[in-house]
Amino acid sequence: METLPPDLASGRPVDNLMQSKLTILIPTWNRKKDLEALLNVLLPQFLKHPDVDLIISNNGSTDGTIEYLEALRNTPRIQIIHQPVNLGAHIHLGWLYGQAHGEYLWMIGDDDLVEPDTLDIVRQTLHANPKISWVHLPGTFYIKNIHGSAPTLNSTKCPPQDVRVEKARTLYAEYNHWNSWITSNVMATQLVQQELPKLKLSTSWWPWQLLMQSVANHPAIVLASGKITGGENLTWMAEKDHIVIVELPQMLLESDFLTKCEKRDLFFVLYHDYYPINFVRLLSRAPYMAWRIILICPTLLNWRTFRAFIEVVTIKCFRHGKYCMI
Repeated sequence: METLPPDLASGRPVDNLMQSKLTILIPTWNRKKDLEALLNVLLPQFLKHPDVDLIISNNGSTDGTIEYLEALRNTPRIQIIHQPVNLGAHIHLGWLYGQAHGEYLWMIGDDDLVEPDTLDIVRQTLHANPKISWVHLPGTFYIKNIHGSAPTLNSTKCPPQDVRVEKARTLYAEYNHWNSWITSNVMATQLVQQELPKLKLSTSWWPWQLLMQSVANHPAIVLASGKITGGENLTWMAEKDHIVIVELPQMLLESDFLTKCEKRDLFFVLYHDYYPINFVRLLSRAPYMAWRIILICPTLLNWRTFRAFIEVVTIKCFRHGKYCMI
């Protein structure tokens, strides 16, 4: 499916939409306890600010989420939506981006957490920078370990002071791969919604593409404080990391708006600084794609890559052995 079907759901109109500076969007499905934990911290901040509205979309939950949300229905500036059927993650998130009313939108994962002052800081940043299009929030997140042990808590890159640029694309190499973590990005609503009709839902990595293309040539800020924590569900880390290892590099290679230099820098940061093991895995799963990347970013061709390549050839030719890092 490559377009969003119209009229998927309806809900009570939100009061004072024209005054909204920020719309917070929360998609949820069968995570009542996580949603409660998030709203227990978020709502006290939210209720202080009449220029912020909140839309919570329940994607067919069966764990008591409906009853919990109905208790919030009469709260000012909160819109509760119950989807008639489970739309799946792809359509649900894409549809929800299209419902934002405020000048900016901020989608927060239902199992992520914010700190008691996160919304205050976001709102202050938006008011102090009226021309901004992207506010990136560093934070902590869970990442799968190689041998299947419990996920490890890590931190995304947090600068010593706020980073301000005239074009967001200048930050892509260092920060843009975190665009797949939807909670870490506050975006200009108009820019995001302009890109929605072009959205291809056939890839699981589409939030990254949507957000990156929306703000590429507009002003951006990276905040100098980690104010969010990701949940342990690792929603996009599915199918034995196929999304991270195959879909992400393929999307980068096929991007028609990234320059070759931007692709090179993104590949270097991803596969040299952050996840060199993923490049080794990519060699095993899609060697042709890996070598296309090396043509763009030849600095990735090192002893580790060469050793992995020899192992891949051995496996394919002799059908035995397995490189221990793959």
